[in-house]
Amino acid sequence: MKNTFQKIHIILILVIFPLSLSAQWMQMPFPPEGLQANVSCFAKSGTDIFAGTTPYLYSQDGGVYRSINNGINWTLVGLSGTSVISLVVSGTNIFAGISGGVFLSTDNGATWTSAGLHNEYVSSLAVSGTNLFAGTSLFHGLFLSTNNGMNWIQTSLNNQNVCSIVLNGTNLFAGTANSGVFLSTNNGTNWTAVNNGLTCLNVTSVAVSESNMFAGTSYYSNSGVFLSTNNGTNWTAVNNGLTNPYTNAFAVSGVNLFVSNSAGIFLTTNNGEVWLNKNQGLTGPEVNPILIANNYIFIATSYKVWRRSLTEILGIRQISEIIPAKYSLSQNYPNPFNPSTNIKYQITRHSGSSTDNKYVTLKVFDILGKEIVTIVNEKQSPGIYEVNWDASQYPSGVYFYRLVTDGFTDTKKMILLK
Repeated sequence: MKNTFQKIHIILILVIFPLSLSAQWMQMPFPPEGLQANVSCFAKSGTDIFAGTTPYLYSQDGGVYRSINNGINWTLVGLSGTSVISLVVSGTNIFAGISGGVFLSTDNGATWTSAGLHNEYVSSLAVSGTNLFAGTSLFHGLFLSTNNGMNWIQTSLNNQNVCSIVLNGTNLFAGTANSGVFLSTNNGTNWTAVNNGLTCLNVTSVAVSESNMFAGTSYYSNSGVFLSTNNGTNWTAVNNGLTNPYTNAFAVSGVNLFVSNSAGIFLTTNNGEVWLNKNQGLTGPEVNPILIANNYIFIATSYKVWRRSLTEILGIRQISEIIPAKYSLSQNYPNPFNPSTNIKYQITRHSGSSTDNKYVTLKVFDILGKEIVTIVNEKQSPGIYEVNWDASQYPSGVYFYRLVTDGFTDTKKMILLK
């Protein structure tokens, strides 16, 4: 058996492998052929995915599109020819913010009726119980409706361009252009600016991840992502690993936070201490809206929609920032396994450098030396990492996994036993 493994190990090193089936983004067929529309927002209702779009130049192809099969097919369901800028779902109600007010659908997008604010450019929407909040541009601030848009009240935040709204319990946060973040604890009756440490006040997006607040900013200088652990009283920049600090959008899944910008999409699992590049397979990397739904993550780039498995993209975790003394690849556990296993590895610091990131690949091969999947394919900072590999789609047998980085290579054997 020992001689057999040695022969296989040599094959792994020397064979030129066929095209990899590496995990990466898959482009969805959107917009439907012949149409010209750019996705500006996403929403989820049940298992259905909705995309709000803006038409290209003078075309009439904007509106709301729906997919009932996770982005494989899309159908225009309403507001044709309009620029749909924001979407939010509350029970059976779907609200759309457009350049001329708010519209409501109560039948999953089949029909739409006006819900007020006819003269407003509605850039953001949020729902809390029976309260519907609408953020607007043109320095008209934030509005509140308690009856699904039949009536609206302009809150005291009435002289701001509101780019993003998020609720955290009884706290309502509004991200504004040029004036930072505002907090209300009484549904918008009173507002307080909470910007201490926020060096850029052009806040394009706000998000809540457990007890932490995040603000994404965009401007010529001092842009990036900021973290607050005390409801905005203080902010700290958290941009380690972000290629471009200009922020477009956030999406949250438990402790996992995604951010999009002109360099693509990034993930942090430790509240912004380190961001991981997740652009594998993307073309035209500027990413705008993000949606997590049905165990997928959906993103939109210029006139394209992409999808990736959420389980797969979250598979890599940095479990320690302690810099190891050497590179290493650990034995997977459990082993044998069915259907998933964990693989731990260590990335050390290159001699003479204090900040360098290493390009890391972790690949799996079958018993014949054929590469079947790339689990890791990105730059990573020094530290200890763990990744989960789900082998549900592969047959029982012996597999090998190989780590390659910065001149270091190691290969180990694992057994899938179903």
